[in-house]
Amino acid sequence: MSNPASAKVTVDILLATYNGGRYLEQQLESVLRQSHTGWRLLIRDDGSADETAAILQKYKKKYKNKIKIFAANKLKPDLKKNFSFLLQQAAAPYVMFCDQDDVWYRGKIAVTLNKIKRLEKKYGSGTPVLVHTDLEVVDAALHTVNRSFVHYQKLDYTKTALNYLLMQNNVTGCTVMINKALRKKAAPIPQGALMHDHWLALAAVLLGRIAFVNRATVNYRQHNANIIGAKRGRDFIGYFFSGSGFSFRQRIKKNISAAVLQAGALFRCYQKHLNEEQYCLLKSFLMMKQTGFFRKRYLFIKHRFFLQHPLRTLVYFLFM
Repeated sequence: MSNPASAKVTVDILLATYNGGRYLEQQLESVLRQSHTGWRLLIRDDGSADETAAILQKYKKKYKNKIKIFAANKLKPDLKKNFSFLLQQAAAPYVMFCDQDDVWYRGKIAVTLNKIKRLEKKYGSGTPVLVHTDLEVVDAALHTVNRSFVHYQKLDYTKTALNYLLMQNNVTGCTVMINKALRKKAAPIPQGALMHDHWLALAAVLLGRIAFVNRATVNYRQHNANIIGAKRGRDFIGYFFSGSGFSFRQRIKKNISAAVLQAGALFRCYQKHLNEEQYCLLKSFLMMKQTGFFRKRYLFIKHRFFLQHPLRTLVYFLFM
């Protein structure tokens, strides 16, 4: 890394850690090797019981001008709350999100930053913007499982309309960069949000722009300790029929209830910013939990509250 301390900070990278000692050093080294050196790494631990804290302090001592560590969270570990806290500490023009167990491509920051600057030039720096990329799915030893996460999960990154994103997120947090305008509008992340990346995607759709870079910028490591991992697109349906205490219908109802809770938080936060179409769409979505059998399915079809995969959409329609 060439003279990193002297580079002007244009990007704050947010790293939330919890018992990540096994893979953490590889991730930190990949950040340190970035071709774009104008970054600062903001880290907060969620009360790890392994060697995570010691690893972080070792890197902080060596790269004191590049790494800032906030006091560990002593409460119950909560990834969303940790990222929300870090988001409120960020001050750079752009913010990225970093998982503790991945490995970044050397040009990850540069590729995403170039895209977001082009969008700001087109729409204005005051427009909230989110940029995300594809990922390479790898196993615990970094062997390639699939070169495209989007292909692996059968996602359609072009489906960024509000009605689709309310039902299913297609933005992966560890690939995301947001600008200052979106950071100021989206933080803090409310309790009702499902996850930080889903919340940021919804805020960007309502208030500004989302763009996708169709290339992988990170090795997305899959292992037994993943909180949220990659599942093959065809495996999603099997998830609802797997036995874990809930029937598939109960799972669907639980997922819809969580999505409606998030939509309620979205409505409360941004009601004054909504246009007429967005207002009506959100109000209709909020009715999905409490309305009757036929009315619920009418709203589902009318507003196309569909998921990424047609078969999964059909399962939701039948058993919601």
